Amino acid sequence: MRLLFVGERPSKTAALKRWVWGDLHLSSKTLLEALAACQFPRERADFINVYCNDGKIDLQSIEYIQNRRHSSIIIGMGKLAQRALTHHDIGHIEMIHPAARGRIRKRELYQEHVRQVIEAAQEMNVLYDTNPELMLTNVKI
Repeated sequence: MRLLFVGERPSKTAALKRWVWGDLHLSSKTLLEALAACQFPRERADFINVYCNDGKIDLQSIEYIQNRRHSSIIIGMGKLAQRALTHHDIGHIEMIHPAARGRIRKRELYQEHVRQVIEAAQEMNVLYDTNPELMLTNVKI
């Protein structure tokens, strides 16, 4: 099972320093540490942002995600990414963004949330095999 994590757009700091998903900085570090805590193999996780730096939807990213939805479980990170996925009829599992504020910011709580998302993805993966139309639904965790 492959997971495609869909974020919003790079933060100003990430854009300035040219950091990307998967390089162990900022939100990427939080997410990768949570995946490691869940023993989910990093090589089965891919990352993409759905918005350009200027705040417009990146249509190339949308096309890429649409093409990947038959080979990956789509994970929408944060409300903006989830809204864009829903707008383009891309079924996904909703996940709290790794840069979220508040109580979820506590490492153990976020890692537990990611574990629940991965469990939901594993269940969806089994269901997709028997009913591919489920790829069009959204799942809240």
